[in-house]
Amino acid sequence: MSGCHRLKSMNRNMSIIVSYIIFMHGYIYQESMKLMGMKGWLHWASWYFKFTVFMLISVAIMTFFFHVKVDGKRGVITYGDPSVTAVFLLLYALSVMAFCFAISAFFSKGI
Repeated sequence: MSGCHRLKSMNRNMSIIVSYIIFMHGYIYQESMKLMGMKGWLHWASWYFKFTVFMLISVAIMTFFFHVKVDGKRGVITYGDPSVTAVFLLLYALSVMAFCFAISAFFSKGI
């Protein structure tokens, strides 16, 4: 599997993120949190932090598999530093999540 396909594997995470956010809108969780005194930005930040942790796990696994040597053969990324790959993938994951949060504003209810 090439690197491009591995980056596209985050599409599954995108659909999960958007469906959770739409589910939250559909069942009026945000309004109930406001009634309890929680601010709106804090509620969104908690969801963003939750998905950041999930994506961080995916980024760590992907970075490991990009740089691991199997049976003495070279890894997918041979001469690159794993920390640079991890930072790149993390920035990509954060931009994917920001895109998902922006897309979720167009929907009011899930399927």
